[in-house]
Amino acid sequence: RLLVVADPPERSLATVVAALLDAVDVVYVRAPNLAASDARRLLARTREREAVLVPLGRWPLNADVRLSVASPDWRWNGRLVARRVQVTASGKGVYARERRAAFA
Repeated sequence: RLLVVADPPERSLATVVAALLDAVDVVYVRAPNLAASDARRLLARTREREAVLVPLGRWPLNADVRLSVASPDWRWNGRLVARRVQVTASGKGVYARERRAAFA
């Protein structure tokens, strides 16, 4: 299932994200003005539902895992055939040691 909420009202964004966490396993959210208290509640709900919350852009709390993409390599043959990137995972706990992998 794919659910998209184009422009939720800013003051009810946390409520909208919480409802999405109840419905789907992975939620992407762009919430530049989310309060830290709302972010903590959303993370607790995410863990409770065994879901994944992926903040896009600014987030008021430190992430458990931070992914970054580098070294993009585009393959063309009259059209896009493949894209290869280097992904680095770092963070807390088991991700305290930085890990890298290439994906195509």
